Amino acid sequence: MLLTRAVSGDETLIYATVRDVTERKRAEELITRMARYDILTGLSNRGFFVDALEQAIARARRSAKSFAVLYLDLDHFKDVNDTLGHPVGDLLLRAAAERLRTTVRKVDTVGRFGGDEFAVILTDIADLADAALVSDRILDAIGQPIFLHESVAAAGVVAGKIVKAVSESFLIQGNEILSGASVGIAVFGPDPPDAETVLSHADVALYRAKSEGRGTYCFFTDAMDTDVRARVSMNAELREAIASDQLFLMYQPQVEIDTGRIVGLEALVRWQHPKRGVVRADQFIPAAERSGLIVALGHWVIREACRQTKQWLDAGIAPPLIAVNLSGVQFKRPLDLENDIAAILEESGLPPKLLELELTESVLKEVSQEHNDVLLRLRKMGLRIAIDDFGSGYSSLNYLRLYPADRIKIAQTFIRDIGREPGNDAIVRAAIGLAHELGMKVVVEGVETAAQVGLLKAWGCRIVQGYYFAKPLGVPEVAALLRAGAGMRISNAKEYVPRAGLGLQETSASPNIKTSRP
Repeated sequence: MLLTRAVSGDETLIYATVRDVTERKRAEELITRMARYDILTGLSNRGFFVDALEQAIARARRSAKSFAVLYLDLDHFKDVNDTLGHPVGDLLLRAAAERLRTTVRKVDTVGRFGGDEFAVILTDIADLADAALVSDRILDAIGQPIFLHESVAAAGVVAGKIVKAVSESFLIQGNEILSGASVGIAVFGPDPPDAETVLSHADVALYRAKSEGRGTYCFFTDAMDTDVRARVSMNAELREAIASDQLFLMYQPQVEIDTGRIVGLEALVRWQHPKRGVVRADQFIPAAERSGLIVALGHWVIREACRQTKQWLDAGIAPPLIAVNLSGVQFKRPLDLENDIAAILEESGLPPKLLELELTESVLKEVSQEHNDVLLRLRKMGLRIAIDDFGSGYSSLNYLRLYPADRIKIAQTFIRDIGREPGNDAIVRAAIGLAHELGMKVVVEGVETAAQVGLLKAWGCRIVQGYYFAKPLGVPEVAALLRAGAGMRISNAKEYVPRAGLGLQETSASPNIKTSRP
């Protein structure tokens, strides 16, 4: 209100100007709330949660009381969004947030960090009396008495309660939704590190909980800290490897049984580490996927495979196709992946029909309609699509019906014991027959013996890949085989390592390459 005084003759006049600031106050309150709370769930947002965590750290440093941070996410949340839509997914997040509120004390802080990620600060858990506030009602769910250190016990009780609460079904718009949660726990005493380090420890424990099968909780340990440091070091070294040309490709032939002719090559990445020597993909690919470096690494692999194949094509010795593996992380941004592949093909000049993309069933399990559209467009461009490790995932028959694929690659797991394990025999025969009925070709991986080759040929398989014919080979060796244009059988094959800055050279035990005309 603004008052103005005026004198007119014998009268004194006061003018009042009134302005309704209700809306402005509401807007200010909303802005303040948005700065501190998640609009969807009403929980603390990351910024406010970190502030609360820093206060908890300060209290722990002043007193003997401990605290714990629980980091969690909902299991299979993406499936809800993909099948029922984002509005239902939002309602699920709200319902999960409400259950989290009811599992902890009023003095604890619950936050949402975005997506389906939540965190909880359990404050002042210095003795079992604190744990008793939440343990009486759910001790039967834990299934055993508490013998751990008091603060650890309290955190474990709450984590068990959260897992149990979120695992119960949600009824949303007539849909019964079964989700679940995995929880990582970091418990700290009077001298904890900074807030972000505490959160990273809880996140590492969450990753371990998920790797152990989901629907459980896991405490951060010093051993995990060692793993984290090793992972950070690995990520830094791998980033340097991508930038400084320490990576190279090996190529494993895919061979036609009847003729021994090479009908394809699978590109397999290796790392020439300056200290550890040649590092196999299974030793660094998981770290690249966790850190996101797999996107840059995958780009390098596709680009290098296309470049080398085009070089073979120009020399008149190109294989019928070159196969590269795609990670699920790469496939999370399908449009970027599509544009990236198109740009690489244009740059290299390689005909699209020579490039095959291999996706495992675990990747296809995450496929949405947008991903499927991209697969259809890539196939329309001329690229081939293969389902890798067929039979090792879930709903395999559904994948064959839904997704555009040219070939399936039967997982090595089933090949190792064929001829000795009737169940494996039945699975492999059925997979081969089904693929042929659907007009798809079959490649069998992990073939190592003549007996396996004989069985697979009798069952109708025509293309195999494995050590019986060749281990992964270097560029000169593959080029020699392609030039020979002959049937092949390679025994005692050894991998090749790059000579510093000069491409590939033989190891001391060079492969014994035998070729024969079909």
